[in-house]
Amino acid sequence: MADAYDALQDLAQALAHRSRLRILEVLARDEACVCHLTAVLGEAQSHVSQHLRVLREASLVVDRREGVMVYYRLADVRVAAIVALLKDLARQADPSLELPPVPTAPVAGCPCPHCAAARDRVGESCSQ
Repeated sequence: MADAYDALQDLAQALAHRSRLRILEVLARDEACVCHLTAVLGEAQSHVSQHLRVLREASLVVDRREGVMVYYRLADVRVAAIVALLKDLARQADPSLELPPVPTAPVAGCPCPHCAAARDRVGESCSQ
């Protein structure tokens, strides 16, 4: 019985960091590369990579390679539901709690292909 709770504890510990929760929140929207997550979180690339390693080892995220880029996504959609539930519980405990929104537009300073393509699309629609 203790072994089962050890597994739950390990999973809870992987979730128990503000940066990892934010990463999961971003990935709930769409896959992202390290440079994009670095721009969104405003943290050093090495820190983001360490958090991604913890999340990967806990089987919360998976990655795929596209050329030199590595993209991360949630391993299971239920991870997004867990983060949403945690946010709801936190707001219930403190109704004045305001969590920053996940960016939907290209992130300033992010060189990733997704942000670059989105900036190009915005530029195209402005010039038409």
